[in-house]
Amino acid sequence: MEKLIVMMMVALVMVGCSSIEDKAISRMEETLKELAYDPSSVEISGTEVVFSTDSIALIECKFRANNAFGTEIKNRIEYVYYIGDKHTYEYVRDLSCKKSSMRLARDSFDKMGYDTYGTDTTPSFHDYLQFFLVLEATMDGRKIE
Repeated sequence: MEKLIVMMMVALVMVGCSSIEDKAISRMEETLKELAYDPSSVEISGTEVVFSTDSIALIECKFRANNAFGTEIKNRIEYVYYIGDKHTYEYVRDLSCKKSSMRLARDSFDKMGYDTYGTDTTPSFHDYLQFFLVLEATMDGRKIE
């Protein structure tokens, strides 16, 4: 009986400690099916966590689904998942017609000259990317919780 209780407690701890990447991937799959014309035709592959902290995840994947005409569409998708102080946000970008957040953030960071004038007060690209993704998720994305 004690072994059963211990096993249940370990399982509960493992489920309760799922990473932000796991939560983001799960939510991304739900969202892409929700947004698709034919949710049953959705296929997601090549999922890759591009950037992650304890509050934000940037994920890229390949997406396939049928459109309203029954034709299969294929896209590369970028998904941002952000857990804020009060709410959780998500943002989806079609990479077939737009630059990735990573590329946009790098271009912006470089234009500001941080790499050239690096001092103790300039942010690292990691910090800047996190700030950039939070802005995208909260301003262009949608609140989900």
